[in-house]
Amino acid sequence: MKPSNEPEDLFASARESASLSGPAFLHLLMAVLDKGASFRFQATGQSMSPFIRDGDLVTVCPVIKTPIRLGDVVAFLHPVNGGLTLHRVVEKRGDFYRTQGDNTTQNDGLVPGDGVLGQVKKVERDGKMRYGGLGPERPFIAFLSRRGLLRPLVHLLWNLKRSFLKRGKG
Repeated sequence: MKPSNEPEDLFASARESASLSGPAFLHLLMAVLDKGASFRFQATGQSMSPFIRDGDLVTVCPVIKTPIRLGDVVAFLHPVNGGLTLHRVVEKRGDFYRTQGDNTTQNDGLVPGDGVLGQVKKVERDGKMRYGGLGPERPFIAFLSRRGLLRPLVHLLWNLKRSFLKRGKG
């Protein structure tokens, strides 16, 4: 039973979700990861499409559990806008990581290792686990992204898929 002096809207049942944004969300994420626990939330934006889409549920785990490798998707504070960003590591340089969204042509520059908040370990879409982009193909995706080939390849495959679907209906 909750204390009676607490506002009703501070609590969410198992089937509800609570919404936080900006600094409050970031503070909570960092506090949870600092305790060594994982943090699950709904991703926003298209920069990691098709592997992580707007609305997907992602689970970010603390970095201390596993080392960061080429191709991992990491959570960090963007060096330019300071916002929470989920992008792929496309290059390692000492204690720095060059990151880039899978659906972008520009990288984010170098992110210091201590600036990485966590690693994306799970992606859920429509109630189902998604494994693409987080498995053994990670380094290959990072290579394609760094060379500017991932985005055109994904668009080509998407167009081929649509073409085959149209033929199947006609």
